[in-house]
Amino acid sequence: MTGKASASARRTADALLEECGRTYAAEAGIRLRVLDVWKGDLRRLRAEADGDTEALRRGLRRVPGIGPAGADIFVREVQGVWPETGFWVGAKGIQGAERLGLPTSAGRLSEVMRDRDRAAFAAALVRAALDREAAETVREAALARK
Repeated sequence: MTGKASASARRTADALLEECGRTYAAEAGIRLRVLDVWKGDLRRLRAEADGDTEALRRGLRRVPGIGPAGADIFVREVQGVWPETGFWVGAKGIQGAERLGLPTSAGRLSEVMRDRDRAAFAAALVRAALDREAAETVREAALARK
C-alpha cells in the first residue's frame, strides 16, 4: 500500500470500528442488566445457585445477551475462585478434549487433570478446540514425552 489507504483497508477499518463499537455497547448493556438483577454483585448469583453449576448457568442466562456460550465461559473462568462449581469445561472444552484425544466426559477429564489448575486446564481445552495448530503442537509435545 502506498501513502493512501486502499478502499479495502478503509472498509476493513470501518468494519472493525463498527464491530468494536457494537461489542462495547453490548458489554455495557450486560453490565447494566447485572446491576438490575444482582445489584452489581455476582456473589448474589453465587448464593442463588448454592453450589449448583446448572443453576449458576441458568441464572446467567436470565441476563439478555448472555447465552449458553457466555454462561460456559463465565463458569469456566470462575471455577478457580468459586470451587463449589466443580470442574467445568463446557461444550467448547469438550471439543478441545476430543481434538486432543482426551476423554470427553467431565468426570474422566477431571481424573486426567488431577491437581492442575481447573480454570487453566479448561481454558487450554477451549484453545485446542479453536486453534487446530495449537492442538497439533500439544499432541506432538505429548508424543515426544513418551
